[in-house]
Amino acid sequence: MTFGRKLAAILLLCLSALGFYVVPASAEVSTQTVTILGGVIDETHALGSEDLYTETSTDGGVTWHPAYLVGEHPWGFVEGTNSWLNCGPSLEDCLGQTSLYRYRFHVPDTYSSPTLDAAFIVDNLGVITLNGTEISPGQVAGNWNTGGPIDVASMLHSGWNELQVTLVDQGGLAGINYRLVLSLQAAEEVIVAPRGSEPIQVSYNANGGSVSKLSDLYNIGDPGFNLPTPQRLGMIFLGWFTDPVEGQQVWDTNYVPASTSTLYAHWSDPGISAFELANTGGNVTWPLVAGLSCISVGLVLALRRRQN
Repeated sequence: MTFGRKLAAILLLCLSALGFYVVPASAEVSTQTVTILGGVIDETHALGSEDLYTETSTDGGVTWHPAYLVGEHPWGFVEGTNSWLNCGPSLEDCLGQTSLYRYRFHVPDTYSSPTLDAAFIVDNLGVITLNGTEISPGQVAGNWNTGGPIDVASMLHSGWNELQVTLVDQGGLAGINYRLVLSLQAAEEVIVAPRGSEPIQVSYNANGGSVSKLSDLYNIGDPGFNLPTPQRLGMIFLGWFTDPVEGQQVWDTNYVPASTSTLYAHWSDPGISAFELANTGGNVTWPLVAGLSCISVGLVLALRRRQN
């Protein structure tokens, strides 16, 4: 093999190594648990105010509104709560009708071993479903619970999930009281849906560049959407991140936001060193060192060849 071909082979090997010099950090899989209590009256959430997580509908799910903290009920409370919920600000609202209650949460793309521990008190009759699959054995009245964590792998899916109660009132008082504990193995957290039916707003900060739009609105349950590509003269766009300097990278395609947030563009200067570029969020691994070493060897060989 001629010297030129040997040098070309060395440089090709070096470039191949450098092509993999940034390895995304992998988060550790751990137990992710979310507990939702419906409802809790405290210093910031008074009797008659809106519940943090629960929505209600009296028109079969066409429109949704916040549920209300209505206080005590003769049947007591689920452990951890101190208020019942109703579609109006008192237990006397929504009598003699069927109303819906729902709670939504976002599950990571990759997860395993999901369980749900649920406890309800319903007045009068309730059917409890997870993503349309019944958890309760038909209509239940008064106190009902799952008897501890149950396997919900066949009911759950990545993305937005919805637990819903169809409540049928037969007069007197109306409402629900509940505790939900969802647990699964994942590298990312399970996130509670924002209260209310308003879209989630995602704002874009080009971080010194320019972008075609300043924000997007996302309706819970819709498919993901594509993020815009910003521009900045003389700089290379690295992607959208959750923090102006560090943070986690957000994929540009099929993005499903879990809550209102701002995304920040990260950039690199083509003139900075590979070591500086590696500090933008990836891990520097052996291919970087090997690649730079190979290039150094190649340049030394080329210089010696010219001197000879």
